[in-house]
This record gives sequence, structure tokens and C-alpha cells, in this order.
Amino acid sequence: MQFRLSLTSIHGLLALLFCLWTVAVPVRAAAAQDDAREHYEAAEKAYSLGRFEKALGHYLRSLEARDVPALYFNVAQCHRQLKRWERALFFYRRFLSRSTDESQNALARRHIAAIEAIVARDRREREAAVKRGTGQVTVFTSPAGASVWAEGRLRCMTPCTLELVAGRQVLIVRRPGHFDERVERQVRPFTHELVSLSLDPDIPLGRRPPIVLLEQPIGRFSCLAGSCDAAHIGQVRATAVTGGEDAGPAIGAGVLFYPRRARFYPFHSQVGLGLHWMIVKMGSGIDSLTAHHTGLQLRFTLPITAPFLSFVHLDFLGGYTYVGRSEFSDRLIEESAHGVHYGTGVTWDFPVVAFGRLGVTARLQKTFLDENWLESRGLFVGVVWSAAIPHNIEKRNLESVEGRK
Repeated sequence: MQFRLSLTSIHGLLALLFCLWTVAVPVRAAAAQDDAREHYEAAEKAYSLGRFEKALGHYLRSLEARDVPALYFNVAQCHRQLKRWERALFFYRRFLSRSTDESQNALARRHIAAIEAIVARDRREREAAVKRGTGQVTVFTSPAGASVWAEGRLRCMTPCTLELVAGRQVLIVRRPGHFDERVERQVRPFTHELVSLSLDPDIPLGRRPPIVLLEQPIGRFSCLAGSCDAAHIGQVRATAVTGGEDAGPAIGAGVLFYPRRARFYPFHSQVGLGLHWMIVKMGSGIDSLTAHHTGLQLRFTLPITAPFLSFVHLDFLGGYTYVGRSEFSDRLIEESAHGVHYGTGVTWDFPVVAFGRLGVTARLQKTFLDENWLESRGLFVGVVWSAAIPHNIEKRNLESVEGRK
């Protein structure tokens, strides 16, 4: 079967296609207008918040959809804020070639004059630098993304390389949430120098990692399974009867020092080394013992941020022990005994004021007395308060940006 189109059918088909085209064109135009409006509104919002790079992208998208002279001015404004002088000049001049608004044209001309003065100044400085000699300084920061100011203006974002005039230069490195760093360098002509910085987080005093920690535990020391009496009686006679108590109050003190290298990692574990001392009184009245423990302490500290900021410490202790008896006690043949001790403990504390912390602690300890190495085991449980002297206690962000001196 064969189908043949008549001239009338062809004319009807063409008329239908023309009608569809006349309907589709306004629809596409309306969609383009809506797209341009959305990008323009997003650009205006970003510009008002100082996000000039984001605003620039939306202005350009709006300009692609709708060729309006005012958008050239807005794009030029973004490039000016981003200090891209050549691109700013290009779009200001494009705006002037299309705009009929004399007030906006006058503003654009003022911006062009100011940018041309900046470009001329930079050119003169570069020419002077070439005559005088320049050196390169590459700046790395941890974390990256810090702004580097030199010679009185923003130069780059790390990691980056600066071309600086030979002589004494001051670099200011800034990153939100971190302390500013001020670096002085004597730049030599035709040389390349590397600068690597670890930026300190700008956090409240109570949250900063300590450099020195002073603490005082207070609680109760208890012997385990009568081991203290067994050790003490063994130095008298096997049949001795003491009637003494195997628990008593205890108070101690300690000082810990943390290495400087830990200061850049406030939420990572740190290692401290220091001294500890504790005095324990067991029994009461005429039948009592007083033990003094002193020695070295190794501490691993882990900050925890949930559900609130706190610190967990794992301690390892060891050192010298002295035990003295009351005048009428029969727990010791001699008036005193000497030995060694070692133990481990855990402490959980949290900041309560700028430099102060409060927490709970528990320690397990073994003690060996005199030449017979008579063993006793004990458990200390109590509260602990401490004062932390943090790193960067006097550190503040710089008030202003310094340039070349």
C-alpha cells in the first residue's frame, strides 16, 4: 500500500509545526528568564555575605542567560573585591560600552581610575624590585588554606610562593579558628626559602592542652585481702596480733610536664612525665601506720569532647616507700620500714574554671618492704582537683596586619 501526501496535507503539517514553534519559543524564553533571576538573587545574597567568588559564578550564569549591562558592572565589582585587577578593568569597560546610566558610568570610571593607579603602583614596585633584587619564600601551613599577608597586603593562600623584595620582611599568616602567626625573614636576592608553620587552634583556656599540670588527690586507701597486715606482721612474728585497720585516709600531690610538641594537637592524646607523692594513714590511735609514697609518674592524656569536654588520664607510677609506726604499735619491729612501690591508675576530670579541673581517680598499687620483699596491695579511690597551665597562655590574635618594615 502506498501513501501519498497531497499539497494540502503538506501545508497543514507546516502550519502545525509553526504553531508548535511559536508556543515553544516563549516557554524557553520564560525558562531562561527564571533561571537568570534565580542566579541573580543567589549572587546578590552571596555578595552581601562577602562570598565574592560564589557571587561571581552566579552573576556570570545570569549574564549568560540575559545580556544586561548592569550584570557587567556586578561582575567587575566581584573581580575588584577579589583583587583581580585586569579582569575588573575588562568588565568595567564592557559595562561602559553598553550602559546609558550616567551615575553608574561615573562610578565605574572612578573604579577604573583607582584600579589603574593600583596597577601602576604595582608595576613600579615590581620594576624597583627587579633593580634591587628579589627572593622567593614558599609558605606551608598545617592546616592549609591560611592567608599570607606581606608588604601590607594579602598575597596568597597557603601553600604558596611569594616574590618578595630583598631585605627584612614580615609575614602575617591567618586562618579562621587559629591564632595568627608573625614570621620575620631576611630575604636575600635570588634565593628561595621554605617556611613551614603549624597553626595553633584558638580555643578557650580550659580547652587548651597543658604544659604543666598540678594536681592533688584526696580519698581513701584500702588494703586488698589483708595484704598490708600480712606484710607488716611478717616483720614481727608470725603469731602477732595487731588488731589494726586495713584502710585509712590519704592525700597526695603531683606535678606533670607535657612536651612542647603536643601543643598543636589539642584533641589528640598527649604524654606527660612528672613526680607524685602520697601519704596514707592506716589504723587509729596508738596502733597506726603512716606510709609515704613518692616517685615518678608517666601519664597518657586523652581529651574527650562528648557529651562534654573532659580528660581521661592513664597513669603509671613507681618509686620509694617509707612506712612509720606509732609509738605503741606492734605492726613493725623497727620504728620504720623502707621499700619500693609501683602502680597504675585512671583519672577522669573536666574544666570547671579557666585553669582549674575537678575529677575522680582510682589507683591500684603494690608495695614491697625491706630486704624480704614483703608484698602488700592497695586501692586508692578519691577525688582530684588540678590546675593546668596551658600552652599559649598569653597568645592573642594580632590586632592589625603588618607589612614590610
